[in-house]
Amino acid sequence: MPTNSVPEGVPFRTYITRNPTGQDPQLLRDATQYHLDWKLDVQQIASFEEIIRDLARRKGEKQRIRIVAHASFDSIQVPFFDGGPEEVWGRDFVNAFARSDVMGLLHVIGDFTITLRGGIALLPALVGELRRTNASVLGPFGLEVSGLPSGAVREFFNRVSQLKALQTMRSGANAGLKNIIDQFIDAIEFVLDARRQDGMRGAVADETGAIADQVRDLQDAIERTAPRDLRLSEITLAQRFPGLRAAFLGITRRRFRDRLMQARGRFSGRSIIDVRGCTVGRDELFLEAISRLFAAELPGPTVTAPTLFQTFGPGTSRRLVTVPEVDAAAGEPGVDSEALHWSTVIGAQNFLTLSREKRLLSYFDKFVLPVGRNPSFFQVGCELFFFGPELSGGGSFLAPNGSSGFLAITDWLLDQWNDFPSQQLQIRVHQAGRQMRQEWIDRNRAPPFSGVTDGSGTVFVVPDPLFRARLGIGKAE
Repeated sequence: MPTNSVPEGVPFRTYITRNPTGQDPQLLRDATQYHLDWKLDVQQIASFEEIIRDLARRKGEKQRIRIVAHASFDSIQVPFFDGGPEEVWGRDFVNAFARSDVMGLLHVIGDFTITLRGGIALLPALVGELRRTNASVLGPFGLEVSGLPSGAVREFFNRVSQLKALQTMRSGANAGLKNIIDQFIDAIEFVLDARRQDGMRGAVADETGAIADQVRDLQDAIERTAPRDLRLSEITLAQRFPGLRAAFLGITRRRFRDRLMQARGRFSGRSIIDVRGCTVGRDELFLEAISRLFAAELPGPTVTAPTLFQTFGPGTSRRLVTVPEVDAAAGEPGVDSEALHWSTVIGAQNFLTLSREKRLLSYFDKFVLPVGRNPSFFQVGCELFFFGPELSGGGSFLAPNGSSGFLAITDWLLDQWNDFPSQQLQIRVHQAGRQMRQEWIDRNRAPPFSGVTDGSGTVFVVPDPLFRARLGIGKAE
């Protein structure tokens, strides 16, 4: 059944990604045209890092931003870091970088399966050899007599072993492979750096109660004891190299963490981040991860996204709904109650006096005319009224203050958005409204709409703050 909606605040800025390789560019072209038609502030971006960098330069809290990108279920298809690969990134990636640079780099480096000759797993063999030759170094970590490392200590063993393998592989590698290996060595040494508060040595000390010297001694012992023929998959290293290089440069040269902390200052629990990408709203955990990424404190900003396919397209002022279609739609549960709900919201008192048949016909004309033909999926917002026949001359609309016709529409908007600071702005609302009305009549075409589709051609309108955007309220500093 239709979903009740409320007027949205104007986004401070809409970030629209450049089209990724192999994707149909029409979505992002239409999205750009849609936001420009509504005089919304648009910035094209080539990476998510660009959004963070732009927000870091701003001042004050932002009520809403919007991000438009190709997406799929639980990921967004745009490089996260400048110059990074176009492959999608999901909630685990976002959660890692929300926590720290070290956790983010560890996620990008990824895991490697290292086995010894005969298929023996490295970790048990390494711990056993340390216990035989240098058991005291394992004492502070509860491993001197028995057991295998877990948690941060296990991660520490794995990364030090990977570092040893990379150092071994570097000898004799060709120039291309050596470049890749050097990047991984730099990244692992970064996460193992004892000077970093978020580094792995600190995590091991915090988890076990060991002191810094004991953790350093453990690393030295692992490097001395690990077999000299350890190797990592060259194919895997090459596949992960572009993403690791982009992330490492973002962190070490472009001060990603500082910029992120500054960007977090633009949001509060009252803020909203709209992600407009196909089906990405189906994974609520991914939306929560984006909220955590931008959260200076909890609760973070609310993140919204469609569960269906995102679309942008042209509206129309032509009549699209026929009487037979209304008759069929009338049988859908909740449609009549929704019609009554919205007539009350907008103050159209005369709507309540109509017969049920005329009320439904008027409802579909005024609210869902340009939307689609399946009432069970309608997402109705007050702004949809402006797409209906009332715009081109009807005068039956009555606002709560008694005004009618077109003035009633603008009066209702002023009532909904009561933060207009002056009478002059109220006059501008009416002027802009009249201009929009005439433009639509002359073109016999309403401005573009934003919505989602179930794949069969049905479009579900997501309302936007028409007049405030036209007036330039909410523009960037």
